[in-house]
Amino acid sequence: MDKEYMETKKLTEDEPLLQLRNTTGSNTLHIQGWGKEGNRPYGYANKFSVPHEVTNALDNYISISKHQSLASDAKIYHRDCLIVTEYSDGWQLDITIEKAHFVLDLDSTLAQSLALWCKVNNLYRDKSAVKRVIPKKGDE
Repeated sequence: MDKEYMETKKLTEDEPLLQLRNTTGSNTLHIQGWGKEGNRPYGYANKFSVPHEVTNALDNYISISKHQSLASDAKIYHRDCLIVTEYSDGWQLDITIEKAHFVLDLDSTLAQSLALWCKVNNLYRDKSAVKRVIPKKGDE
């Protein structure tokens, strides 16, 4: 990517990042990643099915989206709100925007592609010595 693209998108070479689209409708999260070895020229992008509660809660924060899409000029993304964590028994995605907070298991093949991309780009927390904390029914 050229210097103008990186300045416009507020990116730094060799500093990968994840960003979350503010809304895609229904129960879909769209995540983009700036980094290397991905499925896009800029890095990574994919859509993930999540419970409606997640997207409904995130809809409240549409107005605070500050970052451009890595694929267009639309300012519809949040940064510094996603953390991918590797555990001994799997991966989880932690989403925090203001008062909205969710932890989702990354068990599907598609979700695993995000986890592995994050690992290649050193965008993950390594807690591989411990198991995931999975809430019991009613503790969510």
